[in-house]
Amino acid sequence: MNLVESFCAEVRLLKKGDAIVQGNLSEIKNQYEFQNLVLPLDLKIKEQLEEMDIAFTEELSQLIVKVRTDKLALAILNELIDLGFNISQFQILKPTLQEIFVERVG
Repeated sequence: MNLVESFCAEVRLLKKGDAIVQGNLSEIKNQYEFQNLVLPLDLKIKEQLEEMDIAFTEELSQLIVKVRTDKLALAILNELIDLGFNISQFQILKPTLQEIFVERVG
């Protein structure tokens, strides 16, 4: 799917022959229900997210938290900073085409 994202501006995702998502890739991502807050993998941050009951995944030395809005991502970051964590790097990214495909097609 990463290759598709690099080469295609328009996409169509099918489920049993029926189009379930189609259109401009940027517009699809902008309309999607979540974004990814990406933090560096740090054992103490991981433990704190668990304590805060915030769901996340671990991928390629990163912690990825799905958030509904930028505001929620910033609230999580601010809470971690207020607790004394030094967050030197973070990203808020649109969902990948792979994530959209898995969520919509299963």
